[in-house]
Amino acid sequence: MTEGTTGGLGERLRAVREERRVSQTQLAGPDLSPSYLSLIESGKRTPSDAVLEKLATRLDVSAHFLRYGSAAPEERVPELELEHARHAMVTGDLAEAATRARAVLAARGAPRRLHDEAVLVLCRALERTGDLEGALVSLLPLHRRALTGDAAVGVSQTGILLLHCLTQSGDLNQAADAGAEAVAASTRLGSGGTDEHLRLAATLVGVHMERGDLLYAQHLAEEMLQDAEQVGSRAGQGSLHWNAALIAEENGQIERALHHARRAVAFLSEGPDNRDFFRLKLALASLLLAADPPEVDEAVAALGSIREPLEQLGSEVDLAYWYRIRATAHLRRGEVDEAQEAASAALRALGDTPRLEAGVVRTVLGDTLAARGDHEAAEAEYRRAGDALAMMSASRQAAQAWRDLGDRLMDIGRTDAALEAFQHAFDALGVRGSSTRARTAPVER
Repeated sequence: MTEGTTGGLGERLRAVREERRVSQTQLAGPDLSPSYLSLIESGKRTPSDAVLEKLATRLDVSAHFLRYGSAAPEERVPELELEHARHAMVTGDLAEAATRARAVLAARGAPRRLHDEAVLVLCRALERTGDLEGALVSLLPLHRRALTGDAAVGVSQTGILLLHCLTQSGDLNQAADAGAEAVAASTRLGSGGTDEHLRLAATLVGVHMERGDLLYAQHLAEEMLQDAEQVGSRAGQGSLHWNAALIAEENGQIERALHHARRAVAFLSEGPDNRDFFRLKLALASLLLAADPPEVDEAVAALGSIREPLEQLGSEVDLAYWYRIRATAHLRRGEVDEAQEAASAALRALGDTPRLEAGVVRTVLGDTLAARGDHEAAEAEYRRAGDALAMMSASRQAAQAWRDLGDRLMDIGRTDAALEAFQHAFDALGVRGSSTRARTAPVER
């Protein structure tokens, strides 16, 4: 081996060790000395094949890479599969992405770095296709290692995906606990203030808002927004302005919500196009329709600009949300036929899997029938909405959906059904009738 090759080996060893945040003492372990590793890294010693294999295993790279600076031919196969999986995610071919990611996981001898990145790609594909259970089964072991820094992917990456899965499945208490743990781990591991860390914190804010912890959500969002402004993170500021918009909307402050949503779009539009950006523009369109008076033209323009990319990058729920907002825009314009067609398309996008969004969409579909004057068909659709909501876990979003349903039933004169919907709204918020309430005796006359 030439001196130049030896020097290259030492430099690569040191670079990988520092990238993995492993000290010389940690890498040496019980059977090598830190001073010996120092000599290797400085190019003054050439390790034997056995020692090099041992170091490569501890650093989760191949000995071939440490020695020559490139992957061995047989190691290129999982690398290429992972690249194909990532490309499939970008193009929206989720089945192909999952297949390619599983091929990486099945490859013998693939470095753990490839394994961890493949798990993340697989879980993202499963989440976007609605297989939340499958995503969680694969994601949780990886996330537990990421919490300790023992994974090739960051805890912010696994944490954001985990919170998305738990929130969609309705397990908000577990999502809040997992989010707090992930944010603390990200800070402890030195990622505080990075874009990914702030996106994780913003996701946690959304969980607390969904649980109804609006005061805490607002406090956390303001705290994180100050951090984002101090470090100059535009992506972080965009994500947190988005959360501030959602909190303002929950408090009925639509103008304030629109201000934050527009700020969020301005910040995030300078970054790469991704799913979060297009979901934000969806939220902005919804807010525009909720304004007084509704800003329908701007909402329709926002929807039109994101239809195609959302089909590629979004989930089935994201696409259903797009159709639902589009249906609402059509209703605002009095275009009942188009509204009914869009709402029906939203239901087709959701499929048969029970989801909270299905109840919301059926409510909008009922609105289109009520606009036609077909109150009997509208009530039937509202009842289907109620059945869909009854399958969901209790949450603030479910409570709002039940409240909206009750209002619509009142509008068409179905008072008893409306009162039942309002009761479900109270139940979703955990407000129960008191068994100890005072009872007055009948007054004798």
